[in-house]
Amino acid sequence: MNPLSQHRVHQHAKMRQTKATGLKQLIVFGEKYRFGISCFMLIIAECLSCIIALYGATHSTAMFVIAVLSAIIMVALLLAAAPMRLIYIAFGLTLTTDLFILLGLHL
Repeated sequence: MNPLSQHRVHQHAKMRQTKATGLKQLIVFGEKYRFGISCFMLIIAECLSCIIALYGATHSTAMFVIAVLSAIIMVALLLAAAPMRLIYIAFGLTLTTDLFILLGLHL
């Protein structure tokens, strides 16, 4: 194989790598800086879940269970060192459930 054809293959592979979507770049960034991002997500999600669980427990047991379960799923994935894609999904699920409960409480 001549060096000219090897160079074209290399350029093609390089172009394919740079065309990553925003979500893929976020996942790669999350894998690189896993410990910092995990701490940030843990603080935000758990504090919000605890506040929602505090207010939800006074209104309904179901609200309390939903808030606590979403927070526990997030913590379990963080402790299990799951892929960042799953942790992002759990973070989104936790924030979404907490915001729906907050809207349900009319705070």
